[in-house]
Amino acid sequence: MNTPTPPSPARPSLGARLWPAALVMVLVVTVLANLYIMRLAGADRSMTIEPNYYTRALDWDATQAQAGANAALGWRFTLVSVAPSHVQLQASDAAGTALSGLTVHLRGSANRTGDQLEQVTLVETGPGMYVAPMRLAGGGWWRMTLTAERDGQKYEQTSDFDAGVRAP
Repeated sequence: MNTPTPPSPARPSLGARLWPAALVMVLVVTVLANLYIMRLAGADRSMTIEPNYYTRALDWDATQAQAGANAALGWRFTLVSVAPSHVQLQASDAAGTALSGLTVHLRGSANRTGDQLEQVTLVETGPGMYVAPMRLAGGGWWRMTLTAERDGQKYEQTSDFDAGVRAP
């Protein structure tokens, strides 16, 4: 007696077999596209996180108190010379007399390259004249914080300026 062979299970169609692979491919392409976009966004050096931005906001009263102290001191700082390799300042009091014996620091960065912080200590080269080597390549807008101290008195101001130096 011959036993009939059981029917073989129906083979799934090609579409039924490929949809999981298509789903995996869509997910892989999405992940790769996101990685590429994150790398592209991270490569822009002008996009940086402002350091201590929350602390700076909390210290608003201290910033205003420092502005009042600056006004009481009457010190003035004038940008004399800006070049790709140095910066020179002139310091004077409210009467216009040159200020000597200051300890002067500058720190800041160009707006277009916010991740590259420059910090220098200026050296007095003459009465009220202070100079320091500083890399200002490319020029453009800079945000600088100037700190000057003498005999326990402190002047601190943050300002924006156009370095006016253009890359060759």
